[in-house]
Amino acid sequence: MNMLKRNLSIICIISMMLSISVFTANAAITTIEDFTVDINTDNSTLSIEEYNGDGGEVIIKDELSGYTVDKISSRAFLNCADITSITLPRFLRTIGSYAFSGCSGIASITINDAVSSVGNYAFYDCTSLESADIKGNMTAISQYMFYDCTSLNNVTLPTTLRVIYESAFRNCSSLKSITIPDEVNTIGESAFYNSGLEKITIGRNVTTIGKDAFLKCAPNLVISGYTGSTAETYCKENNIKFFPLDTVYGDVNNDERINVKDVTYIQKFLAGLESAGIEENSKSFYAADVSGDGNIDIGDALLVLRFVDHEISVFPVEE
Repeated sequence: MNMLKRNLSIICIISMMLSISVFTANAAITTIEDFTVDINTDNSTLSIEEYNGDGGEVIIKDELSGYTVDKISSRAFLNCADITSITLPRFLRTIGSYAFSGCSGIASITINDAVSSVGNYAFYDCTSLESADIKGNMTAISQYMFYDCTSLNNVTLPTTLRVIYESAFRNCSSLKSITIPDEVNTIGESAFYNSGLEKITIGRNVTTIGKDAFLKCAPNLVISGYTGSTAETYCKENNIKFFPLDTVYGDVNNDERINVKDVTYIQKFLAGLESAGIEENSKSFYAADVSGDGNIDIGDALLVLRFVDHEISVFPVEE
């Protein structure tokens, strides 16, 4: 009997210790203003775990009750469709997966300099989102980050970016143009699948473009990049129009000079002679189209002559 009582006492003590541990672990979870937060007393920071407000304009302060807001946890604002705008705190470093997914009333978002990580699907299905200004120190656009943001038409990417992951801008049907920073080296599979892209500029450092990255974009899509680049190879393999950014207008034969020889090459092209060496959508083609109208005609030859005679000094020039 004494042994039984002793065992029961030990069990009770263990249960009390476990209860105290759970209580201590959960003691950091509390409510401040419209947010459920998790406070880290070790470094005086907190993460926002859940939004409990009524929507409208939401401003997340830099500090809440003296604690720096450095994280928005996964699903914190999930399906908060009544929010019409949101301002993120200056010292925010992390945005979790699905953090703002389904916030269909938000029209714009600015991700501040301190942010280094944004989780998958963070802004998925934000159907009213038109503008995303990403200023942060992010090196990656995560998978499906802006998936189904059908109103998104203006995106600014940071120079710290290295990777755009799978389906990051999938189904962004209002996105007509975007510039990929020179520092990016990878564009993932289906990254811009079924977007509205008509123009995209890709830097010379991109070495990987995933399968279907630009499938089902606008039929008149033009990808601008550099001669001999991965972007040019991708365009040739997928029958997409490519514009070489290193084009020198007027230098039709690519000898780094503009003179009457270039006029001769244009004349040969117009006469249908193969010796002109000008193929449609090639670097020479765009160099010959000095009027910039998408065609090569006698007017382009005359403009090159005028350039040689110092009558004009800049290409392209409208005829």
